[in-house]
Amino acid sequence: MEFRELKSLTVLAESGSLSETARTVHLSPAAVHKQLKHLERELEVPLYERRRGRLRLTAAGELLLPHLRE
Repeated sequence: MEFRELKSLTVLAESGSLSETARTVHLSPAAVHKQLKHLERELEVPLYERRRGRLRLTAAGELLLPHLRE
């Protein structure tokens, strides 16, 4: 687990958009997607899902978010 992956997840939670997250963290959307998938594999749980055209954190992602913000 790397800081940049956790930062991308935090930004995604706020923006709801992979492309907006990518702009904010200065990476390509593909690179952000790869980071987040790596984090999901490492934690063995889905952290986000697409709902109504936006990306939203799953229950597991929501549980992790307060710890990331500290």
